Amino acid sequence: MTDMSTAITRQIVLDTETTGMNQIGAHYEGHKIIEIGAVEVINRRLTGNIFMFTLNPIALSIRKLLGTRHCR
Repeated sequence: MTDMSTAITRQIVLDTETTGMNQIGAHYEGHKIIEIGAVEVINRRLTGNIFMFTLNPIALSIRKLLGTRHCR
């Protein structure tokens, strides 16, 4: 059995930014994730390891419309 006083706890905390939420109906309908972020936490301390990815909802819509993988 592991002694809890010496156990290492690793967590990844995620955050998403979206274009908004609807007041009526399905809250996700018509909205997009525009940014995803994550930080690593070990033993309740930030390690400095971060991940950030920004999505371009306009480029994603154009890509879907045109059926292409890359849009600049």
